Amino acid sequence: MDKRLSVKISLVSFFLLLYVVFAHSYNISFEENADNYVWFIQNWISFGLSDIIIPIFFFISGYLFFLSFDINKNLDWNAFKTKITKRMHTLGKPYLFWCIFWFAFVYILQLIPALQPFFPNPLYDMSLAEQFWNMLLEPINYPFWFIRELLLYVLITPFIYLTVKYLKFYVIIALFIAALFDTSIVTLFEVDMYKYYMMAYFIFGAYCAMYKVSLKTNMNKYLIYFLILIWIVSSAIAKYFELYYQEAWAIRLLADLSALIGCIAMWGLYDLMDKTRQFKFHDIFTYGFFIYATHGVPILFLKKIFDAFFDLTDYQLLLLYLVNFVITAAICLVFGYYLKKIAPRFYFFSTGNR
Repeated sequence: MDKRLSVKISLVSFFLLLYVVFAHSYNISFEENADNYVWFIQNWISFGLSDIIIPIFFFISGYLFFLSFDINKNLDWNAFKTKITKRMHTLGKPYLFWCIFWFAFVYILQLIPALQPFFPNPLYDMSLAEQFWNMLLEPINYPFWFIRELLLYVLITPFIYLTVKYLKFYVIIALFIAALFDTSIVTLFEVDMYKYYMMAYFIFGAYCAMYKVSLKTNMNKYLIYFLILIWIVSSAIAKYFELYYQEAWAIRLLADLSALIGCIAMWGLYDLMDKTRQFKFHDIFTYGFFIYATHGVPILFLKKIFDAFFDLTDYQLLLLYLVNFVITAAICLVFGYYLKKIAPRFYFFSTGNR
């Protein structure tokens, strides 16, 4: 992988991880007999425009995993064994650590009498099965569902390799179509696994890596601006119909196409901007995963604190939506910076050596 593409992936990943924090700052509920404009705006930003985040991450993950594989050679089991083992270290260890850490942290907080009113369903009142569920399957550190799903794809990468080699692009089209009518291949303990939509982008990344497709776009700037406009408008329309009317496959199709257009537009916008200013790697990009791993519970506490002590209007909640994001991202970044300086071995262990 050339240096420019490496910088692009680092920078894009970092800012998308920041957007994850912003999306999770959602803080408003629907109210009967109200205009709900702010409710719609937050839904659109957090669950509409943000639809590009997961596809790009899965695409990048698939691309990076398969980058060193040659489509013209036979299946190399030893190479897959090495790659899978490495991903189990870089993804599996952080997953276990952060899920267990945040579970234990919240469990201890809920034992403090003064804080118990903030937790109507405390962990210590749950059965062992429910506690295990909240710790590892549907973790309290809720953003880590992405890591859980990604680990499942890593386990079947030899099968993905063969599928891409012999079915080529057709398997990606089939997965996109399947995603319109169902969520996942498997549902285990009420957890969807091997989700069609996410698998399509992971395998798309694998396809581009294995067939050496260039990831550098050469689009006209006016085309990029037009695609961004189409993405924004179509995303708003899809979210409007999803929220105010019953969701159907046609709405899902519009949302999926909108996300695909958004991914292409933002990927192309980076290349357009890079032509004029040549982005460079910065150490701050390395903190993206740490911010992602640590923001979930703090941002939840901020919401609970403001809900408990303030009675805010919708437009004040919209401002708080931004404020919570800034505070949480800043706290996580500063904490990560000093943790890396004070305890580098622990920092790198907790982030999978990122």
